[in-house]
Amino acid sequence: MNSLLRVMLWGPTGAGKSWLAYGLARELEYISTIDEKFTYALNGSNNMPVYVNVDQAPNPTQEMEDILFTFQRFEKKEPKDLIIAHEVEIHDNMGLNLVQALGLSGSSNFQAELTLSKSIAVMALFDCRSEEFGGSVPMAGIISGRSDYANYANELCQLIVQQPGDKKYLAACISKIDFYPGFRQPARDIFGMLFPEVLSVMEKYERLIDINYFAISSMGFLRSGNSYTANFNSDTGSLENNGQWLPYNVAAPFFWIFEEVEKDLKKPRYPLFKPYPRSMR
Repeated sequence: MNSLLRVMLWGPTGAGKSWLAYGLARELEYISTIDEKFTYALNGSNNMPVYVNVDQAPNPTQEMEDILFTFQRFEKKEPKDLIIAHEVEIHDNMGLNLVQALGLSGSSNFQAELTLSKSIAVMALFDCRSEEFGGSVPMAGIISGRSDYANYANELCQLIVQQPGDKKYLAACISKIDFYPGFRQPARDIFGMLFPEVLSVMEKYERLIDINYFAISSMGFLRSGNSYTANFNSDTGSLENNGQWLPYNVAAPFFWIFEEVEKDLKKPRYPLFKPYPRSMR
């Protein structure tokens, strides 16, 4: 079955795009063990399942590069038919203007791969550790704080609106939420507190783009009693405790986009719509 959709993953270097692919693969493994009807997988460009090496952090991309993954959903009952497939693309250019990169001719842009579903889908990462929160993590000298994120978000939304397509989706995600004490609050409220300028930009486009808000962590948390700390070692760029690696909410934005797109698929070419699981933890 051909992929029905390509989700473009936007975010500057350091926002957590590479770790997000690791976290999604890990969370899909977990969801597959408890979902009674379906198995979920994330394959790399070699069509093999993504291997999660928890002892080695992903290396930041050193040059403009498209990293393509394929999400697949199978029925567990025999025959184990492939129900649906979507592509996830990390388009990275060392933290330079991702908006500009997505529009370059010759690169894997929106129009090239979105013909089957006729939908545009983007997942944008906003690092909760930008300079106004907890003093900070530089973004390759490009994203220095919330105001820069707001400018990029505005450009991104403009580009999405300009693209052809029946429907347009944007999953706005605060990444590395494991570093934020109020992670349990609604994601839109967290955007309002950490990125009010970004939220203001997004609200202006909500009539033209279907936007939803998420708080995610590819690393997850270490729990001790009722307290939670980030399962991440900033010095090594790796997990603090491999044995307790449980990504937090990573699959949710993907499942939201996939579900919205699949609702509109028509028989007999595609099967009846089957909902995705909600929060699994």
